[in-house]
Amino acid sequence: MKTSTYLLTSCLLGSCLLSLGCSDDVPGAGTAAGHVHHHDHKHGPNGYPIVDMDDGTEIEWDFDRSSGGFLLIAPTEMSDAIESVTVKAESDGTETDYAFEKGENAGVWSLVDEELGATMMLGDAAKRTLMITTTDGKTLTAAVAHFEGH
Repeated sequence: MKTSTYLLTSCLLGSCLLSLGCSDDVPGAGTAAGHVHHHDHKHGPNGYPIVDMDDGTEIEWDFDRSSGGFLLIAPTEMSDAIESVTVKAESDGTETDYAFEKGENAGVWSLVDEELGATMMLGDAAKRTLMITTTDGKTLTAAVAHFEGH
């Protein structure tokens, strides 16, 4: 009886902890890109979560778990100054660079990559760094230990 009570309590606790995370299961609902957030994140002018780069620049970016798609939107004042956007991921001793593609609108970059999507969900088992290279040769970085878009 003691073992079954312990098992039931563990299952209930696990269920409660899982329900505390973000959910993006409802396409088109909640914030931009169909995400529903159950806790607060800082959001930019387009409604996407903010990532603070090492120089203080705030970049909007999001991840759609169902498609494996990533979206990055630079602030207007730097939208034409971006040369490239990359996420460097390190996991199990392997390092991989994922290059984003420039969108039709200035300052918008995107990437659809299921492998990077899976890496973003590994939590502390992977190290992820967002890198933005500007046309004047500067590289802005942000460690992404907990992906803001979920």
